[in-house]
Amino acid sequence: MMSSWPAPAWPGPTDLTVIWSLPHTKPQYSIFESTHTPQKTTKITMFRRSYPALEELNVTIAPEQLRILKNQLDSEHPPSPQLLFNYAWGLLKTDALRSQKEALEILATLYRDAPSLRREALYYLALGSVKTGEFTNARRYVDSLLEKEPDNAQFKALKQAIDDQVTQDGLIGLGIAGGVLAVGLGVLGAVMRKKR
Repeated sequence: MMSSWPAPAWPGPTDLTVIWSLPHTKPQYSIFESTHTPQKTTKITMFRRSYPALEELNVTIAPEQLRILKNQLDSEHPPSPQLLFNYAWGLLKTDALRSQKEALEILATLYRDAPSLRREALYYLALGSVKTGEFTNARRYVDSLLEKEPDNAQFKALKQAIDDQVTQDGLIGLGIAGGVLAVGLGVLGAVMRKKR
């Protein structure tokens, strides 16, 4: 039986002013709204193409903004699923792989334990897996999203971006393997000529 997802609005690719709220509630706005700090960007492109589905990964959160999210998280005992989600979202926007992996762990827990955030957690698990280079997991997560919403253009675009990256990585791998094979054959040929 296919169940339907709640339909909250997704944040824009560079919208750091909105902190996610539970579905069907008004977004919570924080100090980010009035903080005007330049955002560091790390452009994620594949095959020299820019993928709108991955644009959100291009914006890095400022350390002070992440600190605010951490303080909000620490202010509640136990923290609400929404605060955990907000913090995981912030961790994904850092450049530190360890923080990104921590975000994926939090999101996996939220997916399992917070049904109201399941859709959002799965989407950010897919994005975070792309950012950490875990394309097999990213593909699995986006396939789960598409299973529930096969016509969702955002999910389709994310799937295409993931598939293109896997193809590119495969071609690079073949090129490297071909180069190693050529060097090996060259060395073998030289050894064979010396023996004559």
